[in-house]
Amino acid sequence: MKVNFKLLLLLTGLSFSTFAQETESEFNHQLRLSGGVGSGIWEDQLTSDTTMQTLSQLWQADYHLNFNQRQNWTIGMALQSGPMFPEGMRDLDQGFVRFQFRTAYTFTLIQNEDSRFDLGLQYRAQSRLISDVLDENQDKDLVQHFSRQGLSVVIGAQYQMDKWRFEGQALFPMATTVNRGTKGGTNLNEDLFEQIFKGSEWGTWHQYFAADLSLTAAYEFNEWLDFYLQYQAEMQAMPVSPELFSAQQHLSLGVNLKF
Repeated sequence: MKVNFKLLLLLTGLSFSTFAQETESEFNHQLRLSGGVGSGIWEDQLTSDTTMQTLSQLWQADYHLNFNQRQNWTIGMALQSGPMFPEGMRDLDQGFVRFQFRTAYTFTLIQNEDSRFDLGLQYRAQSRLISDVLDENQDKDLVQHFSRQGLSVVIGAQYQMDKWRFEGQALFPMATTVNRGTKGGTNLNEDLFEQIFKGSEWGTWHQYFAADLSLTAAYEFNEWLDFYLQYQAEMQAMPVSPELFSAQQHLSLGVNLKF
């Protein structure tokens, strides 16, 4: 049988074009930008037995790509900074800053008209840097850090009610490396990247545990813009000596751009 290659190529091209148009129409892009304030505690026996209180600002940016309403890929960054100080001793504060990069893939397990349940994985890398006393007359060299990177299980749920959308998400680490950093008095400015990421060790369930929770209420202003209020809480603990424990919470306002 003689094959008409021109016709075959034409049909192939039309099929690919149709598939591309249908696929493109199923993509949903979102850019979420938010800022908030919060507080917490930080205790690291590697450097001090004192429990420190923290006050901080949190800035976040996340890009979401949703395909076919069932799969979601996210990439984002967060910057947190503020003072930390012993309880009742606000004048002895230190400054800290935390950088975070994260990317996640989730898929929908259960979905109906107004709700859905998601499951997935997130990769996260973050580093917390702590400075000397926040005073213009003091040395601001970085003296301590804590870094963490690894994979976490993501569990999420969403409920839609008219123009309101309510979301909840919880994360639990399944494979994590941690670096407790350097003791006070060490200058990290000379080789910051090497100091943060060298010497990281795997933390198993009994050596390191963390949990993150976020609750979001979003209002659809129009077809391309949402406003949302988000509550976030997180904790992490290393029960092996020297122990480490931290917990914090933030309340943020944000906008969600849909395109």
